[in-house]
Amino acid sequence: FKHIVDLRGKWKFKTEDDLRWAEPNFNDASWEELYVPVPWGKQGHYDYSGIAWYRLKLYVPEKEARNQFTGITIGFVDSSYELYAGGRKIGRAGWLPPFPKMEYDRIGTFRVPRELFSEDGQLVLALRVWKSDEKDDALGGPYERNFLLGPIDYLVKKEFLTEIPLLLLS
Repeated sequence: FKHIVDLRGKWKFKTEDDLRWAEPNFNDASWEELYVPVPWGKQGHYDYSGIAWYRLKLYVPEKEARNQFTGITIGFVDSSYELYAGGRKIGRAGWLPPFPKMEYDRIGTFRVPRELFSEDGQLVLALRVWKSDEKDDALGGPYERNFLLGPIDYLVKKEFLTEIPLLLLS
C-alpha cells in the first residue's frame, strides 16, 4: 500500500515523566535512542519500573500524502500507555499512575486528525508508558506486533485479518 509508514526502528527515549514531553517543539536531542518494538529491559534499562517516554518525529512534506495518514496502530506495550500526536492525546491502553491499570497484549488503532501535522509536514508522536514493578524486569515499553501510520480503514482491516488465525487456533 502506497501510504503506509512502518514506525518500527529507533525512537527517542527517556525515563521519568513530564507531560511537556508530548509537545511537538520539545527538544529531545539529548535523549537516548531505543528500538521499537523491543522492551526497554532488553536495551539497558533492566529492572526499571515506572513511567518513561518515547518520541518519534516524522516528516511528510506532501499535503496529499498527509491526508492519507489518518490512523496509527500501536502494537503490544507493557504495561499501559498514552499516545500523543502533535501534542494531543489521541489514545491509550490501560491507565497510568496515580491509578494504574495494566492492559498489555492489546493492539490499538487510533485516528490521527490532519490538523496535528505542522504546516511543513512534521508529526511528532509521543508514547507515555508505565511499567508495573510486578512485571518481568526484562520488559517495559513496546515489545511486539505492528507499529504503523496509514489510512485508518486499512490499518483496522490489517489487524483484524492478523487476528483471524489466532482466533481459529483458540
